[in-house]
Amino acid sequence: MTITDICNLALSHLGVGTIRDVHEETETARACKLYYDATRRMLLREYPWGFARRVERLAKMPDKQFPGHKNVYMYPELCLYIYRLTDGTPTPDERPQFEVFNLDNSTKVIATDIDDAWADYVYDVTDPDVWDAVFLEAMTRKLAADLCMRLVGNQGLFEQQFNLYRAALDMAMTQVAKERQRDPEPLNRYSNARWR
Repeated sequence: MTITDICNLALSHLGVGTIRDVHEETETARACKLYYDATRRMLLREYPWGFARRVERLAKMPDKQFPGHKNVYMYPELCLYIYRLTDGTPTPDERPQFEVFNLDNSTKVIATDIDDAWADYVYDVTDPDVWDAVFLEAMTRKLAADLCMRLVGNQGLFEQQFNLYRAALDMAMTQVAKERQRDPEPLNRYSNARWR
């Protein structure tokens, strides 16, 4: 599937004509090109999607400091959202504190007290062939909503597409969550006594 195919799916949700290529010189193609990447990146940030999730050891910047934290690390390349940091050991109850900031105009970094930090993050997946089918549905609905007012100018159709996007997003998030192993919730003394 190509970017043009995805744009045509979104356009079909609006009932407008298709495009031959996202780079053609038409108003519809220009609108698709304008909204496509921002919509994709925003939707990827919405949830830690399984197909877009990565875990990687962070590169420490020993010569840099940030007040309140012992360590500064480079922000992972093509990272859209950090889900959590860890020292590599499973600690489901504890989420270490961290802050993301810009060191200068072009250097995004992470400050934390973790000595050997690993990032669990959402990766900027540009290849639509990697996406889940439910993510694709959410993407085309959100893109349709984003394109609607510019191409059609119909508030009712915009609201319909946005509601269908939210429904598709909820369905996608539910299906992704079902694929994950859940850690059992720790019982406290009250719960143990009550349920025996």
